[in-house]
Amino acid sequence: MENGITSLFSFEEDYSCFSDKFTLAPSLQYSGEVLEFKADAELSAAYPENTVAFAMDELYLTYYNYGIWKAQIGRFHYLPGSSEFFSNTNYCSTPDYIKLIENQGKDYSLPGDMFQLSLIGSDMYIKNTFSITPVYSETVTADSPWLPSTLLPASVYVFSDGRYYRDSLYTENPDWPGITIENLSYNFETGYSAYWFDLSLQYYRGRDNILLNNLEIDLKENNFFDLSIKPTYEKKTAMGLNLSANLNALHFWFDGSYSFDKSFQSSTIDIPSYTTIIYEADLLETTAGTRYDFYWHDMTLFFEWKNSWNNSEERFLIPPYLSSALAGALRLNFSDYRQQPGAYLVYNLDDNSWISALQWKYYMNDNISFEATGAVLRGEDDTLFGHYEQDYLISLNIIYRK
Repeated sequence: MENGITSLFSFEEDYSCFSDKFTLAPSLQYSGEVLEFKADAELSAAYPENTVAFAMDELYLTYYNYGIWKAQIGRFHYLPGSSEFFSNTNYCSTPDYIKLIENQGKDYSLPGDMFQLSLIGSDMYIKNTFSITPVYSETVTADSPWLPSTLLPASVYVFSDGRYYRDSLYTENPDWPGITIENLSYNFETGYSAYWFDLSLQYYRGRDNILLNNLEIDLKENNFFDLSIKPTYEKKTAMGLNLSANLNALHFWFDGSYSFDKSFQSSTIDIPSYTTIIYEADLLETTAGTRYDFYWHDMTLFFEWKNSWNNSEERFLIPPYLSSALAGALRLNFSDYRQQPGAYLVYNLDDNSWISALQWKYYMNDNISFEATGAVLRGEDDTLFGHYEQDYLISLNIIYRK
């Protein structure tokens, strides 16, 4: 069981705010010869927001049969991608970009509810994964500092009536698709391992777990309008490739994905419905990276680059977040792994915004640890990392494990 107390400071020019967050994270795990069970939950309370939240991170049961095949069912992380930051083939998960900022670039993928059947050989394997629901991700509310309000129109011009100005802003929960065969998502993966490299191929057909935030404008009297944001799940078909190689202390990786019918949000509004237009186009995404493990204090240094291309001639397509980006990280260990400093940087090449962070972890003993993190977000007001109200994040954590 893990308990945590987090204090978060955020500053923006002429104001600062302070919040406390207490988190209770019980964990239950059983491992036997043929069965494995795991349950990880999180109960958190925040002040002064006065909010209480409960989340089930993992809850699954695994059955092994003679080490040849296994079956797993429940909510769990399935991350076949070989990249550290920008995996393109984690089709059965979804990235949470707020967690990317708050968790210092780590563990920002959300798990899915799945059934997985694996056949395992000496150097090859086959995995078939099924999911009847999309990955659940919590939507950002209209009053959240994480809402990209500067990217939303403050006014619109209607040829017949002149300019309208935004009065109210609403956020809606996405329509949860029904549990039917038509909504089934399927991922096939096969892989081969040698003594110095790993290779896998994937085929995916089902829900695109990257939500699209559709906009709907409701014109009102006196030239005002209400703006509603409604996330939607679309479908896609994709093929993926994962490759990693290890040459002593030097590591390389590559993963790529080709989506045949990726849905894109457009920056144009349909008339007369006053809703966002959605287009489909083929999308190629690639990521390449390298890491070197030093002997000195087990230092690890890595770099990663991602780029993507679509074949649409539509001028107003909005690309997915971090469709072209760079990342780097440095991690060290001191005092028999009791002190772990680190730093990372993510640079968004799409809009020249970036986030960097420094972190220090100190393990007092097997039960108590401290974490301190300082992050900086920079960019123009209409960029991915520049539009947040928080320009600086300072996080102090006290964690108790039992």
